Amino acid sequence: MKSAFAVAGRLIRMLGVLVVLVLIEAGLPLMLARFAGWPLPRRLLAWDGIEHMLVSPIPDDALLKILACPLWLLWGAFTASLLVEIIAAVRGVEIHVPMLGPMQTLAAGLIGSLAIAVLPMDGAAMHHSQAGPATAAVAAVTHELLPAAPVSEARRRTQAADPAPVHVVEPGDTLSKIAERKLGSPGMWGRIWRLNAHKVQTDGQVFTDPDRIVPGWRLHLPRNTAHSHKATKPERPEGDTSPSTVERRFPPPPAYPSPPVRPPVQESTPAPDASPSSAQTPDAVPQVVVTVELPSGGLVSLAFAAGISTAWAAARFHRRRRRIPPPLSSDIPADPETDPRPAPAVRALRRAHLRTYVERDQELPSDTALMRAAFSIDVPDKLVAGRREDQTSVEIQPSGLSLGLIGPGARDAARVIVLDLLRQADNFRCEVIIGAHDAQDLFGAPQTELQATADAIPGLTLVETAGTATDRFIQTHFTRSRMLVERGAEDIDTLRLADPGEVLPAVVLVASLTDDLFDRGIGAILMSADRSGMGALLIGDWPAGTTCEVDQNGTVTSAGGPNAAHFSGAQLFHLPLQDGTACLRQLAEAAEDVSDAAPIEDASPEPGSATWAGTALIRLSILGRPLIQAKGRPGTVALGGLQLQLLVFLALHPDGATRDEICVALWPDKAVDVGVHNPLRHLRDALRSASGYADKGRRDAPFVKAHGNAYRLDPSLVSVDLWDFDTAVSEARTANDHTARLIALTRAADLCRGPLAQGLTCEWIDEARTFQTRTQVDVLSQLASLQEEEKPEEALSILERILLLDPDPEDTWRRIIRLQIRLGRRSQARSTAALLQKYLQELGVQPTQETEKLLTEL
Repeated sequence: MKSAFAVAGRLIRMLGVLVVLVLIEAGLPLMLARFAGWPLPRRLLAWDGIEHMLVSPIPDDALLKILACPLWLLWGAFTASLLVEIIAAVRGVEIHVPMLGPMQTLAAGLIGSLAIAVLPMDGAAMHHSQAGPATAAVAAVTHELLPAAPVSEARRRTQAADPAPVHVVEPGDTLSKIAERKLGSPGMWGRIWRLNAHKVQTDGQVFTDPDRIVPGWRLHLPRNTAHSHKATKPERPEGDTSPSTVERRFPPPPAYPSPPVRPPVQESTPAPDASPSSAQTPDAVPQVVVTVELPSGGLVSLAFAAGISTAWAAARFHRRRRRIPPPLSSDIPADPETDPRPAPAVRALRRAHLRTYVERDQELPSDTALMRAAFSIDVPDKLVAGRREDQTSVEIQPSGLSLGLIGPGARDAARVIVLDLLRQADNFRCEVIIGAHDAQDLFGAPQTELQATADAIPGLTLVETAGTATDRFIQTHFTRSRMLVERGAEDIDTLRLADPGEVLPAVVLVASLTDDLFDRGIGAILMSADRSGMGALLIGDWPAGTTCEVDQNGTVTSAGGPNAAHFSGAQLFHLPLQDGTACLRQLAEAAEDVSDAAPIEDASPEPGSATWAGTALIRLSILGRPLIQAKGRPGTVALGGLQLQLLVFLALHPDGATRDEICVALWPDKAVDVGVHNPLRHLRDALRSASGYADKGRRDAPFVKAHGNAYRLDPSLVSVDLWDFDTAVSEARTANDHTARLIALTRAADLCRGPLAQGLTCEWIDEARTFQTRTQVDVLSQLASLQEEEKPEEALSILERILLLDPDPEDTWRRIIRLQIRLGRRSQARSTAALLQKYLQELGVQPTQETEKLLTEL
């Protein structure tokens, strides 16, 4: 019954779209031909006839023909646009035709609606395990739009022909030395570690520590080392990595500011001889998995525990980094601040993680050492989701995941999978799309807290409803599928290798299974989602994929579907609600991007706070990571891609930018004429929705104003921190007295959050970013000079902020060292000097004579 209603709904939608097309393509020309006839003269008129027509009254039929001409032109433009979009849909490419912008957009919407109306029928049919003409039609359209290829089988054949090389460990070997000999660079040791982590070696030992390998062990090496220079993990430092006082306040340059932190990926990495699809099939190579049991009854892997432990260390590091010591005076607090006590679950996971170091008789790692080890740019292609009776791992693959969970332990198991993805979501590696209601079911936190958590964790996309989440998932799938066709890539892994700068995280939809989900055709999408690097984790019986019934202890009591044998009898990792919520909060605290700027004097909140209370409807902050806020509305406005680039570009051109300037900046490699109308429309719609205009049905706020061939942000509706910064700098330059200059510099310094539009990668911003960074450094340097005599502590804090912006000028280092000596902190001064020497040595340069003299004095 459920499936019958779904099929009927999709048929009604498809018929509705077809009726609209028939009315436009057939009804409109028939109506024009019936009532107006042929609009143009059937014979050429002589000059006398033309003069007579011009001075004579216009006949009614002629007036009707004149009015019909624009309708004929519109109909012709729409027909041409419809043909263009049909060709584009069949070929899987984008075709832009000048002068057909609006009509092509309308035609694309109808063709897209028809495709969405057709494709889901296959998912509904799968729900009933029935086949028919509709299923055949869907398969035909899917074959045209998304040409399928036996990716997994081809890869298995390739791997069979090219077995993974093996290196036998010799005395004195380390992973770095092996990587240097075999792969060409010691920094590639991480790839060898990921291929062999937690495997049982020839002597029965489990490889759990990358710093300890035993002669005689057999280590698998990457098969294809041609691309091994891409996306490598930075080399792990050897020896004691405990930071000095200055190191704790500043991450080692030049990697500033610190990247978002996520736990290590020890157990979520591929086996060297397992195909990408085998992670969810019975023929996957098993690995021994080390587990951690919690007092609450939860069960997780050691890698998961290490991830939460690293998140706690990262949060402590950020608190310590942001802390400003009290001034040297008699009122020093008797009880110094202590770190907040972690939740019981977090504390238990951290103890289990640190216990591994104690058992190996190793020194406990520092916070920065854990953060460096956790840093990665590789998209995880496998997750360890459970264990079998022989303690081997049960792995799942985010790409192509089509898994449903039912039973009393379904949500506890899903909770661990979601958290495991989120702990590896930094650097655009993973994205979890989930509706607000489903997020509350999984984690139990209020919606406001969940939204704040989603704003903090870069890989968590929280939307209003499960339907919105599904629509976003489908849209991302079709966008990626078109990218694969346009670039001739076999699958998402090939595309990542060909263009490592492209943002292509593993995307997983998390939702409760409803009739609406079937109706939207998620089953048909998941049939080819493996190629696009996407998957779905569903709470409910999922006949289109694999369904596991999970009891309260995480044991899979029954399973059905293509990969049932892989899960049958296994124990999935699981966390109760309270523990899962505590872990989510810990990840959010570790990922929080906190600004060093103080509140602005006009009572406007600093970027990232709950609400914007200024006069403008939209606040854009681009000094640092771009942040967009709407007046009176909590959180930030989600904007990315071309819309964000366009908004930042217009902010850098307050007087306006021409259409050609925008096209050259946003599409530098396009040889064809690219219009900016669609990105502008989407940008305006997004800003209207964010500001509340769309809720009220108003469309009179352009936000981006057009002046002929130029566009500019409307300053009455949009406020930009860069504009306020430039105004404050101008006031400081023209100030006539010390107080006025100090006020202006302080207001400008409050806005200094980081490099211009940090994280935005495009050619046109590089020059402007360098200039703005230098200007921020000059502002902070002058402010520190004004405060140095009366408020040396504040001056020292300001100078330290300069190092986060630009650690290159040695003058800043020298001023910090001298000020530390003046404050009686000679040991800190020596630490700063050592850090400076290390930084210069990494760059391969010698210190200046003045710096050398100061270092000699220390």
